[in-house]
Amino acid sequence: MEYTGYVVCDCYQKGKTLDPPHKEYVRFDKKGLHIYIPKEIMKQEKKVGSEMEADFYKWKTNACEHEDMVLEEEYFSNSWGWSDFRTFINDSGGKLKFPVLTKYLPKTCGGILRASRANEILKELALLEALRPVRERVTLIEIKSGDVLATSSSDEPLFMSTAYKHNFYLDRSGFFIVPNIYGKDRMKFELFRSVNFVQHSRGIGKYTYTDVSTGSSIECTHCLYPMRGLEPIVDYEFEIRYEPDYDWVHDIINSLKILAEASVKTGNPVHWC
Repeated sequence: MEYTGYVVCDCYQKGKTLDPPHKEYVRFDKKGLHIYIPKEIMKQEKKVGSEMEADFYKWKTNACEHEDMVLEEEYFSNSWGWSDFRTFINDSGGKLKFPVLTKYLPKTCGGILRASRANEILKELALLEALRPVRERVTLIEIKSGDVLATSSSDEPLFMSTAYKHNFYLDRSGFFIVPNIYGKDRMKFELFRSVNFVQHSRGIGKYTYTDVSTGSSIECTHCLYPMRGLEPIVDYEFEIRYEPDYDWVHDIINSLKILAEASVKTGNPVHWC
């Protein structure tokens, strides 16, 4: 799941567009600018109603200088990053210090933030930005190519992939393999862990993972790299890299600020997607 948001422009409200087709059925509300075809028209002449909707949305696409009348649209994060961001807010004071962010940031896709709350959000974002942490980002790479297989700054293990008998994870201590069994108990039965290891390819469905420093190894049916069906029988070496992650919070805060400022400017709500 990915989290995004947008704010529609105020061009229609300010009379900066030509009249839309079928204007008598056009409404501007908290959802934005839409056409609402009466049910009786849709029931009696569904084709006509559909054509009316098509006319309107074609007009809306190029009605003003903003494509589809969207003033600002921002990507926040995937579900992992968004969960980390909400955890950061909670750990930094939660609803006592950041009541608006805690209450109105989306927990699932959908919903709006009313424009009347936008200034409050901006004030809380300024406070939050001052507390911006530096986290350690853990990244698993294939050494020769530099390709990134997985990266995370979360405190929770990141699930990478599954095989017939094994599940592959990444956490702050490195790459590890556990049995492919149901429930959280699988984490208690760690079969392999490493920060520098080699994938020995014996053929399709036959792979050995060996830690470079200790020589400990495990046989698996799963190919970690490359992610193709007919990979060559070649050995690949991987390592964990640790880097400071300065921007993981800043990027989300900046995107939220852009949308909140657009909401203040237009008087239109922020739509969560």
